[in-house]
Amino acid sequence: MQSFNLHPEFHNQSIWLSKKEQETLIFVIKGSFEYNSLTEVRQHLASILEVCLTTANSLYIDFDD
Repeated sequence: MQSFNLHPEFHNQSIWLSKKEQETLIFVIKGSFEYNSLTEVRQHLASILEVCLTTANSLYIDFDD
């Protein structure tokens, strides 16, 4: 079971952003590109995808939970 399933109050909610950041989300998104280029973001996402698809960790295998 995914750990976030134990906390339904988090469903469809941002857990890392402050209220101010949630209200001005476009500035958060734009600001993130000050630190990472789009190429770096794509590479990072590709790495995450590769780990999820190739690992034997049950966290990624048990997708029915």
